[in-house]
Amino acid sequence: MIRSPGKIISVTVLTFEALTQFGTATITTRNIGTLEASYSITFDCSKGISQMEAAKYECTAILKDSNFNKIDRATCQFVTTATVLVNGTEVVLDTGTRKDGMNGFFDAIRGIWKTIWGYFVDFFTGKSCRNKCSSFFDFSCHIQYICLGWILMFVVIILLWLLHKKGLFDPFYGTWWEDRFGSGRRKLGR
Repeated sequence: MIRSPGKIISVTVLTFEALTQFGTATITTRNIGTLEASYSITFDCSKGISQMEAAKYECTAILKDSNFNKIDRATCQFVTTATVLVNGTEVVLDTGTRKDGMNGFFDAIRGIWKTIWGYFVDFFTGKSCRNKCSSFFDFSCHIQYICLGWILMFVVIILLWLLHKKGLFDPFYGTWWEDRFGSGRRKLGR
């Protein structure tokens, strides 16, 4: 099988905080052959990135062809900064002040309950779907994200329209229309 060779031009990793685990590598490659080709890249670090301490690391970017054969490699070095812990932890569920004792316990339970209740209300009112679905008539989106508020509103509108067609509301708006605009018949006086 004929393959087109490729080459790694550059590898860059910006400094990031060790505990975040979100470092980004920018790898620039070039097809140096004459055929169109597809490649894949793996990124291999000789030692794992420590979650707490600042350190210097050396990693290798490996370019592979469509059959996963190694065709080029390039090493890079980067640095992580130390993780600064706030109040003993980086994972913070509540942004409020920390309370000790029973008040802190009940505040935590209250916070969890408020969060669950908020999700529950957003689910039934459709607030969580308003950001996802583009319009009221995007039915596939409403079904996909189970937007109960909007689906229920659509069902109520259809139900009201069907009841109108059956004549259920005729006594109400029939007399209202006549009271406001008359019966539509002119009486001829003698």
